[in-house]
Amino acid sequence: MKSLSAIIATSISYLVIVAVVAGATSSPLPLSSVSDIPLGGNTTRLDYESLDVGRHLLFIAHLGDSVVIAFDTQTQRVVARIEGVSKVHGVLAIPELGKVYASATGTNEVVVIDETTLKISARMPGGVYPDGMAYAPDVHKLYVSDEHGSSDTVIDVRTNTRIATIPLGGDVGNTQFDPVSRHIFVNVQTRRQLIEIDPATDKIVARINLPGADGNHGLLIDAQQRRAFITCEGNDKMLVLDLDSKKIIASFDVGKDPDVVNQALYPVRIMCRLLEVSVSGFYAWDEREPRERARTDAVLTVKIREIHDRSRQAYGSPMIHAELADDHDIHVGRKRVARLMRAVHIRGVSARRAVVTTWATPGVKTPEDLVERRFYAAAPNRLWVADATYVPTWTGFLFLAVVLDVYSRKIVGWAMANHLRTELMLAALDMAIAQRRPSD
Repeated sequence: MKSLSAIIATSISYLVIVAVVAGATSSPLPLSSVSDIPLGGNTTRLDYESLDVGRHLLFIAHLGDSVVIAFDTQTQRVVARIEGVSKVHGVLAIPELGKVYASATGTNEVVVIDETTLKISARMPGGVYPDGMAYAPDVHKLYVSDEHGSSDTVIDVRTNTRIATIPLGGDVGNTQFDPVSRHIFVNVQTRRQLIEIDPATDKIVARINLPGADGNHGLLIDAQQRRAFITCEGNDKMLVLDLDSKKIIASFDVGKDPDVVNQALYPVRIMCRLLEVSVSGFYAWDEREPRERARTDAVLTVKIREIHDRSRQAYGSPMIHAELADDHDIHVGRKRVARLMRAVHIRGVSARRAVVTTWATPGVKTPEDLVERRFYAAAPNRLWVADATYVPTWTGFLFLAVVLDVYSRKIVGWAMANHLRTELMLAALDMAIAQRRPSD
């Protein structure tokens, strides 16, 4: 009986599950289709994926929709679309923690997803353009490639806090953990180097030069064979590095602009044939410029951030919409402003909900209006008015009663208490009488 092993590939917004047939020799790519499952959302780029074998959950970064898709491999259906992960690139499931970490390049954050609830449980800063991730279990640390920040961000997964930044000296590619050496390896693509980091100290222990590399971005470690597979976007090559000798032992020409190593192992031409997509169509989609709407949205989002920060994070969409029109001559819809604010998790300060502090007692006669709404006086101590308000505190409401002289508009008596009973108003009136001593 032939043995089967599943391979899962993401293309556009479909999940294609195929099987590798052991011993098949009739085809250069011995694959047979098992199922073709729509993932929903826009037909835009899918990026990294990560599998939790024990929970039968495959997590897929849907970059174009800014969502992480949770797919149940047993029932073969999408069980959740986790929103709020702007321009998600990397995704890494850590089964022993019951957590999934995702890099949101749109907001430069690392987002934590609980595998039980499939909801976002935490967010933390992730440097500049966070991308690939690797986990060092011995020290409970997550390493995140900050592609444009020339560094790796280090996060303590026990507290979900950023604890270190390791400068690497150039644009950073993928990050991987080697379970044999227990070290972290990182591509630095603008220096044509693979950097080795000791997680115990977060110190760089080796800088491995990669002759023949140009834009080394993708990285995959085969720990048992002591090999590192490195894909190069600049010259369409895959390098094979011996991890023991730290020497390049092979180089292969691969498909155009290889990103993750899977694309180098299965070039674009083969994947397009398998998925029944034309090669020219794929490259046309890959090289297509962003739509004008997307470009103007990006510019508008920057302006929205500036206004929101200048207001000390107080303005909501109505105020930002008004300032865009009045001060910057930018006339767009308020709903568009609100949509862009939601996309980057910007929100204003909402007014506190009104609290009823005064109510009429049934059966009690309402006092007459002796002033008849004439709130002016010809001399001091001719007309006083009083009112009470409340001040929210950490321990509850503090009630404040004041007495004001209408002639001078000065507070002539006041009192505070944790209640709004009659004696509070009488205490304020007593202070006013004691201070002013009116003649009649």
